[in-house]
Amino acid sequence: METSHKETVSKTVSTFLIEGHSISDIIEYLETEGILVKRAIELIDKAFADLEKAVNRSTGIWLAWCIEAQKHLYNKLESTGDYTGAIRAVTEISKLTAKIKVQVEPKEEKPTAKEAKLLSLISKK
Repeated sequence: METSHKETVSKTVSTFLIEGHSISDIIEYLETEGILVKRAIELIDKAFADLEKAVNRSTGIWLAWCIEAQKHLYNKLESTGDYTGAIRAVTEISKLTAKIKVQVEPKEEKPTAKEAKLLSLISKK
């Protein structure tokens, strides 16, 4: 998938905010990329708005993301031979999945012929 320069710059601004860079440092970086200060501020505002949207997602979405991130981490650690780290990732996945509320619908089973006969006898009384 090819990303445009605009998308790359937008992702970079978000990454810089998440990493804790100051607004002035981000503007300075964007200026080196040929982006005017007014546009830089717009990009920063958009990045903050995107972060705010992410925070407002449901707990289930975040939980699913965390589980997928841990699975990805597990695969990376296992492939590099870091089995201790891989086990920690599995432990974290286990903790996260324990937080998922699973609703199991009870199955309605048809009574066997013997049970049906007993039920009919009981219901006649």
